[in-house]
Amino acid sequence: MLTLDQLIAEATALPDADKAILIDKLTASMDEQRTASKTASIPPGTLTQLRGIAKRSRKTPSDKELQAEYTDYLVQKYQ
Repeated sequence: MLTLDQLIAEATALPDADKAILIDKLTASMDEQRTASKTASIPPGTLTQLRGIAKRSRKTPSDKELQAEYTDYLVQKYQ
């Protein structure tokens, strides 16, 4: 097996066409690793368990109600 320095020396000595092929192969390999790590990082069922976590127990407030709540919050915060 080549060391990193040996691999770099070999790669820089390649003809341009072979360098392009090497770059394509390395890019494809990195893409595969990236997509594999993304799918493995979220356990199955996690997102379905979170469904409804932000659901309110009462009806959704209107814009005016939200503005009033936020105004009250700011008044209390800066008293």
